[in-house]
Amino acid sequence: MGKKIYEDNWWYNRLKFLAGFYIRGAFCRLKYTGLDRIPRGGALLYAPNHCNGLMDPLAVVNIDDEKKVFVARADIFDGKKASKFLSFLKMLPINRMRDGFKTVTRAEDTITKCIEVMAHK
Repeated sequence: MGKKIYEDNWWYNRLKFLAGFYIRGAFCRLKYTGLDRIPRGGALLYAPNHCNGLMDPLAVVNIDDEKKVFVARADIFDGKKASKFLSFLKMLPINRMRDGFKTVTRAEDTITKCIEVMAHK
């Protein structure tokens, strides 16, 4: 069995570091407010507003040094290479109601993995 999605990965940590440069370079000013109200020492669920499907996760991943795992729409995981790469980026596929009711019933595996991730903070 391979590594769990929430476990450390040397390559991912280096990529995260580079993503920090990208996010700071993409905006002339980046300001996080309310950081003092973020609980420490336990699991936390962020829910960005999806103004931009790429920049939202980059902004969230760079809030602090805590590990983060993301859930993304399942259709972008089509294909073995895409799925492997997105999993490397610590992303899990989730089916949405707009993709059809039958696809939502396939979300059980992802929900189970999300519960496991939350249990490991």
